Amino acid sequence: MEIRPPGFDKGAALIAVVREHDPNAVLFVGDDLDDLPAFAVVESLRARGRPGLTVCSGAVEVTQVAGRADLVVDGPAGVVDLLTALTVAARG
Repeated sequence: MEIRPPGFDKGAALIAVVREHDPNAVLFVGDDLDDLPAFAVVESLRARGRPGLTVCSGAVEVTQVAGRADLVVDGPAGVVDLLTALTVAARG
């Protein structure tokens, strides 16, 4: 169960985080249809020049999410593997 105020979705939350922290790049991981507004925000940011990646966390049963993601990983363990690989690569 997700609880949020009316008119506020994950896309709006992501916009607020980006405005507050002004990151150099954005990565958003999702696994259900409620994540698609945040995917749209990442796509919009990317179109305006900010690097961004959308990742589907093993939601093969929700093909709209997997089809919209830049990358599909094997569930939570796949997310951990991706973040670990990114951390190692960033440390060089």
